[in-house]
Amino acid sequence: HKYSRFHITRLALSKYAEFGRRRHTEDARAQSCAFVHSEGSVRLAHMISEMHSLPSFMLEQPLLHRVHSWYVDSFKDMMKVEPPSALKDGDSERYAQEVTTTVNRILQRHAPVVTVMGHGLKALYVKGQLSGIEDGVT
Repeated sequence: HKYSRFHITRLALSKYAEFGRRRHTEDARAQSCAFVHSEGSVRLAHMISEMHSLPSFMLEQPLLHRVHSWYVDSFKDMMKVEPPSALKDGDSERYAQEVTTTVNRILQRHAPVVTVMGHGLKALYVKGQLSGIEDGVT
């Protein structure tokens, strides 16, 4: 994914506070959604790339494969949302609603990620497939 080559934007808490102090205008909402849309896409692409760097037997484990599929599906969902530059004037409300709906769907999809990853890794551990890998884990 070309998005995995983009750098993740790091924001200080002061930037969040500064944005929160702004007036709640349609423009501010559109900017916020545009940031979430672009940054979310980059972060999902990075996660997919990270998962591809795992040994292949790990992604063949059904639960870990499911989590990988969730990230791919979420990335595709984000890509379906038209970026603000492609929108006509007056479509910012529709854009904001579409981003909000998409992010909510992604949050629901990813709610069990930690638990499912844990069960998948445990299954590999029980089968003895993780021996020797622990040394390289940080």
